Amino acid sequence: MFYIVKLKNILHLLMSKKGAQKNTKNKTKHSKLMARKVNKQKAEKALRKERLKEIVKRAKEEGAQ
Repeated sequence: MFYIVKLKNILHLLMSKKGAQKNTKNKTKHSKLMARKVNKQKAEKALRKERLKEIVKRAKEEGAQ
C-alpha cells in the first residue's frame, strides 16, 4: 500500500512538470502594468514639483515688485 501511494506521488510530480508554465503570462502582464503605473506616478510627481516651483517663483517676483 505504501509503495502505491509513493509511486502515485512520484508520478504526480513528474507529470505536473510537463507543459507550459502556469501563470507566467499573467505575472508578466501584472509586472508590466505595475511598472507603467509607477512610472506614471513618478512623472506626475515631477510635473507637480515643476508647477509648484513656477508658482513659488511667480509669487516671489510679484512680492518683490
